[in-house]
Amino acid sequence: MNYVVSPPRVARDIADNALNAVLIKLNWPGTLSRTPDKTGMMVSNSWKAVISHRSGETSDTFIADLVVGLNIGQIKTGSLSRSECIEKYNRLPEIEDDFGGAARFSGTTVLADKSNVSG
Repeated sequence: MNYVVSPPRVARDIADNALNAVLIKLNWPGTLSRTPDKTGMMVSNSWKAVISHRSGETSDTFIADLVVGLNIGQIKTGSLSRSECIEKYNRLPEIEDDFGGAARFSGTTVLADKSNVSG
């Protein structure tokens, strides 16, 4: 299902158990500052979330920081055949290095857990 998300629509879909996952594109919530609220509403109700790049992306790596910052656990940024995609993937181990021993890689557990939110 592809639709522009509004809080009433999300609330209805949660109540109806209509969906179990969402693909989040950075222009989708309307503003970047609204992204945590909208994604939080979904993952707190056991929806899986994936942060996605947009067509025509640049090599800017912010999407990797956003995935880690929101504790989403999954990123969709394209194949390793394009340099702009590789830059985003390469940012992830840099973030891990920044956190040192405090970083936790979810691996495949992000698919097995009931939600992406860690305790």
